[in-house]
Amino acid sequence: MLKKQRGTISIVALIAGGLLCVFCVPTLAQPIEIDSIEELQKIGNDPGYPLSGDYILTQDIDASVTKTWDDGAGFAPIGPESTDSFIGHFDGQGHAIVNVHINRPYKSFNVGLFGYVGAGGIVENLGIEDIHVSGRSVVGGGVGFNKGTLNNL
Repeated sequence: MLKKQRGTISIVALIAGGLLCVFCVPTLAQPIEIDSIEELQKIGNDPGYPLSGDYILTQDIDASVTKTWDDGAGFAPIGPESTDSFIGHFDGQGHAIVNVHINRPYKSFNVGLFGYVGAGGIVENLGIEDIHVSGRSVVGGGVGFNKGTLNNL
């Protein structure tokens, strides 16, 4: 299964009267499938997982391991600031992320699974359970600060 598929180009060649005619027809990009907390953490931290990407969660995720990440700071919020915000589409497809640990009391703003969802960003159909989040201000379980669209969280 390919997880980083962005799209394909179909090339159609027609030979008519001895002339070759080539048409390139782009197809829609496929969403990036997320099936682990490690993959989720790649959003915005790996060039293959841009903050403007289209993502789907393919299964429930137990994020217990995040308690020991980053010397106890845990999961780093996706799109932490207005200048580096999540502006893509994340569809949880009804799945849940459980046991997330985010301990960022020194960070003054935008602390949550998604730190800052910018204009045009969409997060939807996602369950979040047993989450521990600490921060100084603008703190939320699913989203710290939102300028986008949140549906069914």
